[in-house]
Amino acid sequence: MKKTLSILILVSLLAGIPMNGIAESAGLETTEYQVLSEQASDPEITLDYAYTYSVTATLSFSNGKANCSGSVTPSGTDSVSLTVTLYQKNGSSWSAVTSWTGSSTGGHKAAAGGSISVENGTYKVTTVGNVGNGKEKPTKSVTRTK
Repeated sequence: MKKTLSILILVSLLAGIPMNGIAESAGLETTEYQVLSEQASDPEITLDYAYTYSVTATLSFSNGKANCSGSVTPSGTDSVSLTVTLYQKNGSSWSAVTSWTGSSTGGHKAAAGGSISVENGTYKVTTVGNVGNGKEKPTKSVTRTK
C-alpha cells in the first residue's frame, strides 16, 4: 500500500494533479499532503545534473568587503572549470564587478573566489561551471544586500 501510494503521489506531483482526494482516500491527513507539496516547490531545491554532483555560490559581507566563492564538483572523473562573478545591482540591471576562475581534473572539486571592497547595495554572486568540456554547464546564484 505504501509503495502504491508513493507512486501515486509522485505521478500526481509530476502531472500537477491535485492530491487532496488521493491523500484522503489513502487515509493521509491533509497536513502530510501539504508537507509533500511544500517540499516539491521549495526554492532551495535545485535541478539535478547528470554530470555534476554539486554546485555552490556564496556571498557574505564583512569589514566593508564582499566575500565571494563558488565550487563545482563533478559526479564522475570529468574535468571542471568555473567562473565566479560578483554583480552589483544598478536600478533594474546588474553590472559585473569582478570574476574569479578555477579548474580541476580527474573528478576533483573546482573552486574559485575572493574578496573585494564594496559600497552599500545589492549584490549577486553567480557560479557558472563547465563539466566535461561542455557536457554540462551547472549554474547557481545567491543575492544579498549590504
